[in-house]
Amino acid sequence: MKLQKTLAAAAMLALNSGTGAMASDWQKVEDPKELRALYSNKTHRQLSYSREATMTHYRADGKALFISGERRIPRTWEIKGNDQVCWSDDVQGQACVRVERNKQNPSEIMVQQAGDSFGLTGGMVRIEDGIPKF
Repeated sequence: MKLQKTLAAAAMLALNSGTGAMASDWQKVEDPKELRALYSNKTHRQLSYSREATMTHYRADGKALFISGERRIPRTWEIKGNDQVCWSDDVQGQACVRVERNKQNPSEIMVQQAGDSFGLTGGMVRIEDGIPKF
């Protein structure tokens, strides 16, 4: 767990500074078709500092389910422009992120807050194919 946190922090530093050794391992996703493919019928598991397991299931029809610990929050999601994924729910409002994909491990993405989203700062996510019924 400590190693995972350290790696996540290093990746975030490299992404934010743009000059770190790991920065070249990440590529911006600026194609709406590619963004849709990264989210449609996928489960995103947050690789974070949280003690609670946090994930979101994204259906291709624009519905999503955010899960953190015992909380289950229905959401909607959409691609905005060429480079943003936005979601909204009744608890946290709307948030948008920009996405970078790990060149060495394409099932990992890094999301960074776009605009004035509700305090979201970004993080690393592992993408898994498939979602449960909801």
